[in-house]
Amino acid sequence: MHIANEVHRQYEAEIRRMDALDAKAGVMLGFVMLLIGLVFESMAPMPRGPWPVYPYVSIAGTVALFVAAFLGVMAFFIRSFRGGPKLSQLVDMYREDPKWDFEMVVSRKYFDAVESNKVLLSNKAMFAKGMFAMTLAGLAMILISRVLYMSGA
Repeated sequence: MHIANEVHRQYEAEIRRMDALDAKAGVMLGFVMLLIGLVFESMAPMPRGPWPVYPYVSIAGTVALFVAAFLGVMAFFIRSFRGGPKLSQLVDMYREDPKWDFEMVVSRKYFDAVESNKVLLSNKAMFAKGMFAMTLAGLAMILISRVLYMSGA
């Protein structure tokens, strides 16, 4: 029974990690959308000087924020993780042969779910990290563009 309990514990921990990543992705996605709204609200007029650098930096930052929003949506919508054993399958197996070792069957099904969910969890984490990095890059570029605008470059 110890093996079944340990496998089930790891399955539950994996589900909690997925839920935590969903929460982080949702909060970051909201923050990115807020930044995008602020960028469009505070667009400054394009200068006509010899080196109008800041609009390109601002556009690059805005594009980075849109990429971050896309990555956030991708992280948030990875939802097809595999569940544990279905009760109907276990009942049918018991009807066929009551002498089955159901502890091992249940343990195996949870183990298979944990193994297949590792890939999904890894992809979700990769998208969330990419969203965070692109948000920081976009925010930095937009701040740099605002400093360039204020300095008259």
